[in-house]
Amino acid sequence: MINIGQYRHPAVHEFSDMFEFEHLPEGLPREVSRTFHDHAQQLVDLLPDGPGLTRSLHRLWEAKNEAVFLAVREAKKQASA
Repeated sequence: MINIGQYRHPAVHEFSDMFEFEHLPEGLPREVSRTFHDHAQQLVDLLPDGPGLTRSLHRLWEAKNEAVFLAVREAKKQASA
């Protein structure tokens, strides 16, 4: 979960648990997801609330989903080889 202060905009709070990675198996999928978690945390730490931050987090979340999907597929492929 990314650490969001209690006084942030509700739209920012919606993303607090969307970047969790601990539930993923060890290996490539977790590492890929962790990088997106860390980047989301940096955005929240550095940028003020507003539409730009919300859009950035949303697009980062979309990119994370695609990257983790590919990482899971690659891990399965490597496991079956």
